[in-house]
Amino acid sequence: MTFIHDRRGQSVVVGAVVLFGFLIISLAVYQALVVPQENTEVEFEHSQEVEGDFVDLRNSILSAGRSGDGRSTSVKLGTRYPQRTFFVNPPPATGSLETTSDQEIDLNDITINESAAHENIVSFWNDGGAEYRTRSVRYTANYNEFQNAPTLIYEHSIVGAEFPSDATLFRTDQTAVRSDRISLTTLSGTVSEDGVEARSVDPEAVSQGARTVPIDVEAGDSIVLPTALSDETRAAELWTDRFELKDIPVTAEPVEGNGEIRIEFMESDQYDLRLSEVSIDGQGTSEPAYIVPVGSEIVSPNSEIGVEVRDKYNNPVSGSTVTIDGGSFTTNDDGRVFTSIGSNDVTASIGEEDWQSVEFEISDTEERSGDPEGLNPSGGDNRVILDDIRGGQSSGVSNSEVELTFRNDAEESIVFEEIAYNLYYDGSAVKNSFTIEEIDIELRGGFKDLPEPLSFEETGDTNTITLEFDSDARGSMIGITFIDDDNRRTIYITGVPGPGN
Repeated sequence: MTFIHDRRGQSVVVGAVVLFGFLIISLAVYQALVVPQENTEVEFEHSQEVEGDFVDLRNSILSAGRSGDGRSTSVKLGTRYPQRTFFVNPPPATGSLETTSDQEIDLNDITINESAAHENIVSFWNDGGAEYRTRSVRYTANYNEFQNAPTLIYEHSIVGAEFPSDATLFRTDQTAVRSDRISLTTLSGTVSEDGVEARSVDPEAVSQGARTVPIDVEAGDSIVLPTALSDETRAAELWTDRFELKDIPVTAEPVEGNGEIRIEFMESDQYDLRLSEVSIDGQGTSEPAYIVPVGSEIVSPNSEIGVEVRDKYNNPVSGSTVTIDGGSFTTNDDGRVFTSIGSNDVTASIGEEDWQSVEFEISDTEERSGDPEGLNPSGGDNRVILDDIRGGQSSGVSNSEVELTFRNDAEESIVFEEIAYNLYYDGSAVKNSFTIEEIDIELRGGFKDLPEPLSFEETGDTNTITLEFDSDARGSMIGITFIDDDNRRTIYITGVPGPGN
């Protein structure tokens, strides 16, 4: 038998082998170059997403400290890659979320304005030995491909981004220092999460920043804040940039080697200080620190007194026990206790320190408890009564003005010669002074001569004065005291009509 050589199939086989080789090479190139590039895009998009989550976490912490509204925030720690039929993905990218160790905030240069704050606030601040500590929150990504992802850090209202190239940027503005207010929210509790899936973080207010206290700063005074940012010098530059953008006369400098930023005041000025504490894990309690009166400490016989218990952040403490004249009372949700007293002086206390008690003195003048708006003499008391109160809802009266009209119910001539500003309350801010015809009257600043005495010659005579504040005074409560020509003191505590009243 004879076989004939046939080469007709060789080109097909060779072509198939070559095509298969090209396919293998293409798949290898795609696996080596395209898959990593696409995964880099996935990781970059996740980096942008988690940065948004981190800003949301920052906003939730600040909201909890400011209003008590601590919203749950989800942080997507890592990401997964799209499924591939013919190609191989690395393991899912992971991330970690953790708190740093707690560090002290140095407020030693801060001085309470003694003329505008109650003496118990001043005493506690000077001698109470309160310490304020806080933590930072750090997010670190563990990507397989994207090598320039920043480490994110939240602290003192700022979200900072630290890049592997040693660059540092701020992703948010700062709210710690404004033109007239210092607001610090300390962070307590711990979190330590690692993985791919989203994790929920639930900031909760331990001490909601419901109160402010007036402070004085001198040029050169400072606040020292701990920082988890590794480049303190660059961080201080970014803080200073934020201050300059808002024309705030404050600068920042690093305390190198200590992991701290010094916030230095360039001008002497007055600020309102608002402090709060937020727990990132829902733990923590607010403890009573000092007590202040609600209203005047000079009261009429058989009237009502009130006190407010506050923690070291100057915020009300609910559920706290107060002893008044041997009786035990529990503060309400606003941290307050109200009770009626007789004709003897009484003391309200929460402890043995000087700043933990308030003494109420029964007035020996003829003041009486009057209408529901205030604590002024009422008709028939043979004194000058508060006849009308007009606020910003009244025609011709601005929101920052309070117009008070007094009527003589006495059968004698009375002349008010001096005035003192005793009380201001609207639930949050304190107005430290008002003016009467360009004369400044400071809160708890003692008596001043009226620009023109208020003279009531006959029964039924009226006089009106206008108190001009520096901002909206509607819905507030104010207290003033007059001294008349017989050296008698008369106290008026009244509410100002609020919006819509």
